[in-house]
Amino acid sequence: MKQSTLLVFAALLGGTAHVQAQGLFQSIITPEKAVGVVNQSVGDRKFLATLFFFIYDANRVVINVIKARVNLQLSLDGKTSKSTNEVVIMDPTGKILATIPGGAGTSVRLSPEVPADFDDFQKAQ
Repeated sequence: MKQSTLLVFAALLGGTAHVQAQGLFQSIITPEKAVGVVNQSVGDRKFLATLFFFIYDANRVVINVIKARVNLQLSLDGKTSKSTNEVVIMDPTGKILATIPGGAGTSVRLSPEVPADFDDFQKAQ
């Protein structure tokens, strides 16, 4: 379960990165781009996502590629979701080193909390 938690955390972090559309091979040979994401709707409130994480050494050479596959379904109100995932670890040539069957997860969309002094703080800036 720790691996699933790590995957979700990494996906959230990676999901905020700016990614330009390009082929997988181009991503691997271009060290300044770290995460590729492919999302696809496969039904009503059902989505598949594939995320690529590139692991670099100190010289910015790719040493591993991690591919995460996520299957997600949103609730009718859009406030909760259920998901499963799988992780595939590869070397830079694409050879599969390990496949980690995923776990199941659930998530809840939280409402933003606005502090009581938010407006005063904004005015002071």
